[in-house]
Amino acid sequence: MLLTSVVFIEIFLFIQANSYINVLVIFALTVCTALIGLSLAKKQIISAFSNLKHTGNTQGPFFNHMVDGIGALGAGFLLLLPGFCTDLIGVLLLVPPLRRILLSFGFQYFLEGAHAYHSQKNQTFSETDDTIIEGEFKSTPDPEDIDKTKPLT
Repeated sequence: MLLTSVVFIEIFLFIQANSYINVLVIFALTVCTALIGLSLAKKQIISAFSNLKHTGNTQGPFFNHMVDGIGALGAGFLLLLPGFCTDLIGVLLLVPPLRRILLSFGFQYFLEGAHAYHSQKNQTFSETDDTIIEGEFKSTPDPEDIDKTKPLT
């Protein structure tokens, strides 16, 4: 659903931009944003993961550098895709303060969706009959089983 809507939005934006800008200029802008964005994202990914290596075992900085690396990787992927909307989101993800804000909303949305899916999947329906049956079970060997090869009953 999300992928289909993104494709339709991108096609709509290309058609709208075509009425204002030449097709070749749109193509050149798309290629340039992909190349520039990938080089910037590559630098930020390398920086984030090299900082991650130097953090040690502290939990807070580790998570922050991990989020920076994932956000820069996502920015590079979005800038690689052709389109104005994905390029805009990719450029926003290249700015570290905006990246943290956008990813915190994204993680929160993902966790809420996962929680709702988990609670729906594990929901059980029980009968209204509240009868509890108690009993005891005792295993005794069969007296006729001399070799003790029969299962216990």
